[in-house]
Amino acid sequence: EERFLKVGLGYKVLGGIRFYERSEIKDIISYLRIINQKFDDLALERVIGVPKRGIGDATLKLIFEYGTKNKLCLEDSILKLLESNQFKPKIKNSLTNLMKMIEKWRNDNKKMKHYDLIKLIIDESGYSSMLKNKKDLENENRLENIKELLSAMKEFDSIESFLEHVSLATSVDQEW
Repeated sequence: EERFLKVGLGYKVLGGIRFYERSEIKDIISYLRIINQKFDDLALERVIGVPKRGIGDATLKLIFEYGTKNKLCLEDSILKLLESNQFKPKIKNSLTNLMKMIEKWRNDNKKMKHYDLIKLIIDESGYSSMLKNKKDLENENRLENIKELLSAMKEFDSIESFLEHVSLATSVDQEW
Protein backbone atom coordinates (compact mmCIF):
# COMPACT_ATOMS: atom_id res chain seq x y z
CA GLU A 1 0.00 0.00 0.00
CA GLU A 2 2.79 2.42 0.88
CA ARG A 3 4.48 1.79 -2.47
CA PHE A 4 1.27 2.35 -4.40
CA LEU A 5 0.73 5.61 -2.52
CA LYS A 6 4.31 6.70 -3.15
CA VAL A 7 4.09 6.21 -6.91
CA GLY A 8 0.53 7.57 -7.11
CA LEU A 9 -1.05 4.34 -8.26
CA GLY A 10 -4.67 3.79 -7.24
CA TYR A 11 -5.51 0.46 -5.64
CA LYS A 12 -8.21 -1.44 -3.79
CA VAL A 13 -7.78 -3.86 -0.93
CA LEU A 14 -9.97 -6.89 -1.47
CA GLY A 15 -11.01 -9.07 1.45
CA GLY A 16 -9.19 -7.02 4.05
CA ILE A 17 -8.79 -3.69 5.77
CA ARG A 18 -6.56 -0.94 4.44
CA PHE A 19 -3.46 -0.43 6.54
CA TYR A 20 -4.37 3.01 7.90
CA GLU A 21 -7.91 1.85 8.69
CA ARG A 22 -6.76 -0.86 11.13
CA SER A 23 -7.69 -0.08 14.73
CA GLU A 24 -4.16 -0.44 16.11
CA ILE A 25 -2.81 1.93 13.44
CA LYS A 26 -5.54 4.47 14.13
CA ASP A 27 -4.74 4.19 17.86
CA ILE A 28 -1.03 4.87 17.40
CA ILE A 29 -1.69 7.70 14.97
CA SER A 30 -4.07 9.23 17.53
CA TYR A 31 -1.21 9.35 20.04
CA LEU A 32 0.93 11.15 17.47
CA ARG A 33 -1.89 13.53 16.57
CA ILE A 34 -2.55 14.61 20.16
CA ILE A 35 1.15 15.14 20.78
CA ASN A 36 1.37 17.20 17.62
CA GLN A 37 -1.89 19.13 18.06
CA LYS A 38 -3.38 19.84 21.47
CA PHE A 39 -6.76 20.74 19.96
CA ASP A 40 -7.35 17.36 18.30
CA ASP A 41 -10.30 16.24 20.42
CA LEU A 42 -11.00 13.11 18.37
CA ALA A 43 -7.43 11.90 18.82
CA LEU A 44 -7.51 12.55 22.58
CA GLU A 45 -10.84 10.77 22.93
CA ARG A 46 -9.35 7.71 21.23
CA VAL A 47 -6.20 7.90 23.39
CA ILE A 48 -8.33 8.05 26.54
CA GLY A 49 -10.08 4.83 25.52
CA VAL A 50 -7.08 2.71 24.43
CA PRO A 51 -5.77 1.07 26.48
CA LYS A 52 -8.70 1.13 28.87
CA ARG A 53 -8.21 3.65 31.67
CA GLY A 54 -11.45 3.24 33.58
CA ILE A 55 -13.01 6.30 31.97
CA GLY A 56 -16.53 5.72 30.80
CA ASP A 57 -19.18 7.49 28.80
CA ALA A 58 -20.49 9.50 31.76
CA THR A 59 -17.05 11.00 32.42
CA LEU A 60 -16.52 11.77 28.74
CA LYS A 61 -19.93 13.39 28.59
CA LEU A 62 -19.04 15.58 31.59
CA ILE A 63 -15.76 16.60 29.93
CA PHE A 64 -17.40 17.36 26.57
CA GLU A 65 -20.24 19.35 28.16
CA TYR A 66 -17.77 21.38 30.22
CA GLY A 67 -15.71 22.04 27.10
CA THR A 68 -18.72 23.10 25.05
CA LYS A 69 -20.01 25.37 27.81
CA ASN A 70 -16.60 27.01 28.32
CA LYS A 71 -15.40 26.90 24.69
CA LEU A 72 -12.43 24.68 25.56
CA CYS A 73 -10.78 21.79 23.78
CA LEU A 74 -11.01 18.35 25.37
CA GLU A 75 -7.52 18.56 26.89
CA ASP A 76 -8.12 21.97 28.48
CA SER A 77 -11.50 20.77 29.78
CA ILE A 78 -9.84 17.80 31.47
CA LEU A 79 -7.16 20.02 33.01
CA LYS A 80 -9.73 22.51 34.35
CA LEU A 81 -11.93 19.73 35.74
CA LEU A 82 -8.91 18.11 37.39
CA GLU A 83 -7.93 21.48 38.85
CA SER A 84 -11.38 21.93 40.37
CA ASN A 85 -11.47 18.33 41.65
CA GLN A 86 -14.56 17.26 39.65
CA PHE A 87 -13.67 13.58 39.25
CA LYS A 88 -13.81 10.54 41.50
CA PRO A 89 -10.35 9.58 42.83
CA LYS A 90 -9.74 6.66 40.44
CA ILE A 91 -10.75 8.67 37.36
CA LYS A 92 -8.81 11.69 38.62
CA ASN A 93 -5.69 9.57 39.02
CA SER A 94 -6.09 8.02 35.57
CA LEU A 95 -6.63 11.37 33.80
CA THR A 96 -3.83 13.06 35.76
CA ASN A 97 -1.41 10.33 34.70
CA LEU A 98 -2.52 10.55 31.07
CA MET A 99 -2.15 14.35 30.98
CA LYS A 100 1.33 14.09 32.52
CA MET A 101 2.34 11.45 29.96
CA ILE A 102 1.10 13.56 27.05
CA GLU A 103 3.04 16.56 28.34
CA LYS A 104 6.15 14.41 28.79
CA TRP A 105 5.82 13.01 25.26
CA ARG A 106 5.51 16.53 23.85
CA ASN A 107 8.77 17.43 25.57
CA ASP A 108 10.37 14.16 24.42
CA ASN A 109 9.30 15.00 20.87
CA LYS A 110 11.61 18.01 20.97
CA LYS A 111 14.58 15.83 21.93
CA MET A 112 14.18 12.55 20.03
CA LYS A 113 13.33 11.11 16.64
CA HIS A 114 9.60 10.66 16.05
CA TYR A 115 9.92 6.91 15.43
CA ASP A 116 11.81 6.48 18.71
CA LEU A 117 9.17 8.58 20.45
CA ILE A 118 6.37 6.33 19.22
CA LYS A 119 8.20 3.27 20.59
CA LEU A 120 8.39 5.04 23.96
CA ILE A 121 4.69 5.99 23.79
CA ILE A 122 3.64 2.44 22.93
CA ASP A 123 5.47 1.17 26.01
CA GLU A 124 4.69 3.97 28.49
CA SER A 125 1.00 4.19 27.57
CA GLY A 126 0.48 0.50 28.28
CA TYR A 127 -0.49 -0.16 24.66
CA SER A 128 2.15 -2.83 24.04
CA SER A 129 1.34 -4.52 27.37
CA MET A 130 -2.32 -4.57 26.41
CA LEU A 131 -1.49 -6.46 23.20
CA LYS A 132 1.16 -8.72 24.71
CA ASN A 133 -0.97 -9.73 27.73
CA LYS A 134 -3.58 -11.35 25.52
CA LYS A 135 -1.56 -13.77 23.43
CA ASP A 136 -3.47 -14.65 20.30
CA LEU A 137 -2.91 -14.49 16.56
CA GLU A 138 -4.90 -11.28 16.20
CA ASN A 139 -2.76 -9.39 18.73
CA GLU A 140 0.43 -10.79 17.21
CA ASN A 141 -0.75 -9.43 13.85
CA ARG A 142 -1.46 -6.07 15.48
CA LEU A 143 2.07 -5.96 16.88
CA GLU A 144 3.43 -6.76 13.41
CA ASN A 145 1.32 -3.96 11.92
CA ILE A 146 2.71 -1.53 14.49
CA LYS A 147 6.25 -2.62 13.57
CA GLU A 148 5.38 -1.94 9.94
CA LEU A 149 4.10 1.51 10.91
CA LEU A 150 7.36 2.23 12.74
CA SER A 151 9.27 1.20 9.65
CA ALA A 152 7.16 3.49 7.45
CA MET A 153 7.68 6.40 9.87
CA LYS A 154 11.46 6.26 9.38
CA GLU A 155 11.00 7.59 5.85
CA PHE A 156 9.75 10.91 7.22
CA ASP A 157 11.59 13.77 8.93
CA SER A 158 9.07 14.51 11.65
CA ILE A 159 5.71 13.72 13.19
CA GLU A 160 4.23 16.54 11.13
CA SER A 161 5.43 15.18 7.79
CA PHE A 162 4.33 11.67 8.70
CA LEU A 163 0.87 12.84 9.78
CA GLU A 164 0.56 14.81 6.55
CA HIS A 165 1.34 11.61 4.64
CA VAL A 166 -1.27 9.68 6.65
CA SER A 167 -3.83 12.39 5.97
CA LEU A 168 -3.15 12.20 2.25
CA ALA A 169 -3.15 8.39 2.31
CA THR A 170 -6.51 8.21 4.03
CA SER A 171 -8.03 10.87 1.77
CA VAL A 172 -6.86 8.86 -1.25
CA ASP A 173 -8.48 5.79 0.35
CA GLN A 174 -11.78 7.63 0.54
CA GLU A 175 -11.66 8.60 -3.15
CA TRP A 176 -11.58 4.94 -4.16
